[in-house]
Formats: sequence, C-alpha cells, structure tokens
Amino acid sequence: MKYYLSIILLSFSLLSCMSYKNKNDLRKLSFKESLQRNLNNIPPAADVVFVSSSWDTLSFEQWDSIQSLGNYTLDEYVNKEQIVKAFLVRKSKKRDKRRTKKLIKAIEEQSGIAMQNESSSKTEIPSININCNDLDVLLDEIYLRDQGMRMQNDVHNINDSIEQLNQHYIINVIEKCNFPEGNYFNKQNVLTILLVIQHGSKEQRATYFEKFKQAKEIGLLSGGNLATMEDRMLLENNLPQKYGTQLRAVFPGKYEAFNLLSKDSVDFYRKSVGLEPLEVYIKNFNN
Repeated sequence: MKYYLSIILLSFSLLSCMSYKNKNDLRKLSFKESLQRNLNNIPPAADVVFVSSSWDTLSFEQWDSIQSLGNYTLDEYVNKEQIVKAFLVRKSKKRDKRRTKKLIKAIEEQSGIAMQNESSSKTEIPSININCNDLDVLLDEIYLRDQGMRMQNDVHNINDSIEQLNQHYIINVIEKCNFPEGNYFNKQNVLTILLVIQHGSKEQRATYFEKFKQAKEIGLLSGGNLATMEDRMLLENNLPQKYGTQLRAVFPGKYEAFNLLSKDSVDFYRKSVGLEPLEVYIKNFNN
C-alpha cells in the first residue's frame, strides 16, 4: 500500500501544472497545535489547498485517489494570521498513526461519541454458522435484500424481519471473521457490512464504528461512506453533523441538510473525505 501511495504522489507531482507559490509564508503546525485546533473546531481558510510533498497543488480527483488508499497524513500549514492555508499530503509513518488515533479519541471524547466498551450491554444476537472463506455470495444476497427494500425510497417498503435477519448475519460476520483485518474482505462486501449497520440500531453503530475506521485506514472503505455514519451518530447524540450527509424532507421531493457544524466549512469537510459539494449532493436528491 505504501508503494502504491508513493507512485501516486510521484505521478501527481509530475502531472501537476501548478506549484504552490506562497509556501515560504506558511508555518507547519505542531501536533499539539493541530490537536487543539481540531478540538476547537477552527476551520481552515475557504481557499485552502491540498499539495503534494513537492508543493504541487492537487486537484479534487487527485486528492480523492489518494484518500481512497487510506495510508496518508495531512500536515497543516498556517499563515501569519494562524489560518490554515494548505494541507500537505504525504505517506503515513508509525508515529502519524499513533497521533491520529490520539486525535480521534480526543475529538470523540469531547463530542460525546466515545465508543462503548466491552462491558456495555448488547442486544442478544443469535449465533449463525459463517464460512469466512466464502463470504461473497452471502454478502451479495444481503446487499440485494437491503437495497431492494430501499429502491423506491419509501419507508413503507422496509421489512423489519428482513432488516433484523440481515443484521444478525452481518454481526456474526464481523465477530467471527476478524473484520476488517481478515483476508476475506474487499471494498464491496465491506460496503455491504457498513450499510446494514448503518440501517441498524444506534447501539450497533456505536459498537462497530471503530471497526469501520479501521477499514478506512486499510483502504477498504471510503472516507465519504465513513462520514455518512459519523454524521448519523452525531445527530443521534444531539450534536451537529459535520459533513451534511443526513438530509430531511422539507416536502415531498425536496430535501435539505440540517443542523450543520459549520455552513461555511461543510464543503471543505466534504472535500477532505472525497464527497462532492453539498449543493450538488442535495440537487441529486431533489432530482
């Protein structure tokens, strides 16, 4: 994975036609400074840019390709007014991964999304025999059941018995097949697992959110899909959503984002995980 990320970053440096000109006016933030800014929800500049290690600017498509690999780190650079003007994208080191975990834990503790520990009470799930070496057929069937009920975008089509059956199978897969680190998983079946848990209970999302973060880190889940679950969990805890993925119907056929952490920064947050601008996202729903 590190090899592929190196090749992609090198390729982007060769292909980029714009080099960031103001890098000498910027200062790299320390980890402690970055941590404090994140805890205080201080947004970057509206015109913040992503750059490679050679300070070539990255397009949205280039950034999307990099973030999908999962093995990257963003260094924050501020101007004299202490506003973040650039994110430098580079390969992650072991120290970066430790710091990222520390940052995520601090943010979760502050926002009230701290994951449930092993002593937390769980709904009793029946044990089902799972062949971890042959998951594709099972998960394809579950995907079709889950999405088939939702194709008409009508809550009356949702069958609670099918939902519960899907959840029982998925939780058994997670618990018995070393999800997501087992050699049985690919991007498609990880997406299926996320969708079923996303449509499950608040307890299930809290229990397995850490697993999905691991899936993103090893390149099996996109940042955008993880952001969708994160937003839902934030709203469930009476907190504003960060990425604007959760919409509500104003009237039939008309949707809007609601309870946003920052209207000014939501498109930056969305871009950082590979999502299109909020206006485009809502327009697609309204069409």
